[in-house]
Amino acid sequence: KRIAEDERASTLVTGPGGTSGILEATRGLGISVRRQRDRTTRLAVPDSNQRTLLALLNPSAPLSGPDRAAIERFRRTGDLLLAGTAASSLMRCYGYRVEPHPFDSLAVREAPMTVHALLQPTGEGVAADSSRVFDTGATRCAVPRYARVTPLLTTPKGLVAVRLEPADSSGNVLLVADVALFRNRIVRRHDNGAGPFVLGLMAGRYDQVVFEEFHHGFGASGSLGEAVIDWSGRSPWGWAAWQLAGVGVLVLLFGAFRFGQIGARIDRRRRNPIEHLRAL
Repeated sequence: KRIAEDERASTLVTGPGGTSGILEATRGLGISVRRQRDRTTRLAVPDSNQRTLLALLNPSAPLSGPDRAAIERFRRTGDLLLAGTAASSLMRCYGYRVEPHPFDSLAVREAPMTVHALLQPTGEGVAADSSRVFDTGATRCAVPRYARVTPLLTTPKGLVAVRLEPADSSGNVLLVADVALFRNRIVRRHDNGAGPFVLGLMAGRYDQVVFEEFHHGFGASGSLGEAVIDWSGRSPWGWAAWQLAGVGVLVLLFGAFRFGQIGARIDRRRRNPIEHLRAL
C-alpha cells in the first residue's frame, strides 16, 4: 500500500492513518517503548517491578485463541490497552463491545473532539468468539469482576473510553472505542484534545509501553527480497527504480534483434591435409 493510503493503526506506519506519532510522543515523555513484532503467543510476561502497558490498536488480523491466552497472561502483571472496532471481540472478554457510528459525529464531553464509535456493556459472564472456528476453533473467556470502573471519555449517547480495575488486583484494562483518536491525522492537530487524552493514559503511569505489531502484518519473519518489493510498491523511489529497470529491459530487447536482410555468407573451404603439407 502507498503510505498515504495505509490505514493500519500501526506505529510503523508514518502516514496519516498510522500511529507512529503516538510512539514518538510516548518516547518523548521518557517512557521506554517497544514493538512486539514476534508472534503474540511468544509475548513475554512483564517484570513485576516495571509498570508496563500492552497496546493493541485496531489489529488488522483477527486474534486466535492462543493469542488471547498470551495477552491474558500478560495482563496478570501488566496493563492492557484495546482500541478500535477490530479489537471488539477481545473487548468482550472484559465485558464490553464496540458499536460503530460511522455516519455520526459524536461530541465528547471531556475534550473538544468528536468520535464515531461507542462502548456498550455486554452483560456477559462468559464471552464466546467463533471468528476463527475453522482454523483455531471457538474460544471462550470469563469476564473478570471489577473493583472500580472509571469512565474516561463520554458523549450524550454513551461511553467512549473506560478504565477497568479488576477486583483480583491484576492488571488494569483500558478500552477505547474509536481508534481514530490514536491516528497521526488526529493526534497532530492542535484544535482537539485527542493527543493530550492519549498521552494522559500513559504519562506518569508506566515505565514501558509495548505496541503489538504482529497482527498488523509487521511480523519479524520474512525475507529481505519481500521487504524490498513491498517498499518499492509504496515508495516513489521504488516506482522510479521499477521504471528504470523496465527501460533497461526494453533496451536489451531492442539490442538483441538485427533489422534488415541477412547478408550472404561467404563459403570458405577448409584446406585438406595434403595442401597443409605442400604449404610446409
